[in-house]
Amino acid sequence: MTRFDWLYLVLLAALPVADHFVVTPMFRRHLATDPTRARRRLYSINIVVPWLLTGLGVCLWVYQGRAWNAIALSVPDGWRAWSSAALVLVIALVQAWRASKVARSAQRREKLRDDLRQLGTISPMIPRTRSEFHLYVAMGLTAGICEEFLCRGYLIWLFHNWLEWWVAAAASLAVFALAHSYQGAKGVVVAAIGGASLTGTLAIFGSLLPAMAIHAALDIITGYADWLAMREDASGAESMRLGEVSQ
Repeated sequence: MTRFDWLYLVLLAALPVADHFVVTPMFRRHLATDPTRARRRLYSINIVVPWLLTGLGVCLWVYQGRAWNAIALSVPDGWRAWSSAALVLVIALVQAWRASKVARSAQRREKLRDDLRQLGTISPMIPRTRSEFHLYVAMGLTAGICEEFLCRGYLIWLFHNWLEWWVAAAASLAVFALAHSYQGAKGVVVAAIGGASLTGTLAIFGSLLPAMAIHAALDIITGYADWLAMREDASGAESMRLGEVSQ
């Protein structure tokens, strides 16, 4: 590790703090006056900032002359190549099948809408309009690539300088879960479960690429189903937004 790694670590540590104490409160304030603009601003921040941090991390890695396989940025080979591709395809198809059921059934959309409202702080963040959904897709792709690079790539490598790999992975998972604290306690639990699955994927296939693909697919396809449900309730849901975000 070099001083640049320490500085980069400070930047990574500042990100969830800024999310929790600056970005999320700002979103809640703006939600009261212009929900669409508030969501678009939130999505834009969650696209631009992770890419800037990832780009900085890539530049740091190149500057230090480190091998990409040290952070598992390599293409799986042998049985890991075809089995990881099959896993990504199966997960994407299952999620697409579930989303299609939501698309075809008004009853399922109503049930999903009720479930999302119960999530409190997360519900107002879900897109209502088509333009919001387009940004949401970009945010999902960003999360899949950037969060995996930062959390299960760089942070595991960093912690592995002092800890056994599985302990380093657990420490990275804790950071990943806490970074979703703006979603409330339920969001942290869901992030921890999902992050644990992605960490297992990394351990099995020895590559970040399958985890990136799975993460992005889950975010985008789940987001599509959520959008289908919430777009039908745009006006009614917005009237409840102050009660939701105060939970």
